[in-house]
Amino acid sequence: KYPGYGTLYKKLPDCKQDKHWIIIRNIIYNDYPELKKSFDRILYGVFTTWGNMLITTRDIYDEYCSWIFEVLHKYDLELDRIGEERILRVDGFLSEYLLLVWMHHRFQRKEIYYLEVRNTETDSFSEYNKGIKNHIIKSIRSSRTLLVTARYIRMILLFFKRFDKKRLVVCEDKQE
Repeated sequence: KYPGYGTLYKKLPDCKQDKHWIIIRNIIYNDYPELKKSFDRILYGVFTTWGNMLITTRDIYDEYCSWIFEVLHKYDLELDRIGEERILRVDGFLSEYLLLVWMHHRFQRKEIYYLEVRNTETDSFSEYNKGIKNHIIKSIRSSRTLLVTARYIRMILLFFKRFDKKRLVVCEDKQE
């Protein structure tokens, strides 16, 4: 994630954050305390995995569905309790992150197979096995350590490039 573009912000009070995430956070903290560490790592962390695809066995899928629909049901009940109108598609948006929370808690890192993200609009989809250049690209994109290191360096550079004291003050006053 880019610096300053998180989902929840540790230094902002609840009243200045997205109320939907505050409701979900409270549900996780109160009803699923064993997931608190995973929730904090995913929502407050600087790295994430985009995509909401889960390919697994039926038993694991049923376990996940049971959990996610229970969480979202509690979320809907809380919206009703506080008199908030349910916004279309928000449950789907919330569940994209919650899949990562559940997976982070349920599995060890080596049990999850991550696929490279491809942008169909900008990637050339060159054949990886042809030529030394494509072989090097394939090796780099296949190495989690190299990717994380490159992204970390990029994030630091972006932070310093975008660092602006006025902008940081504005972010505290606005809900993002």
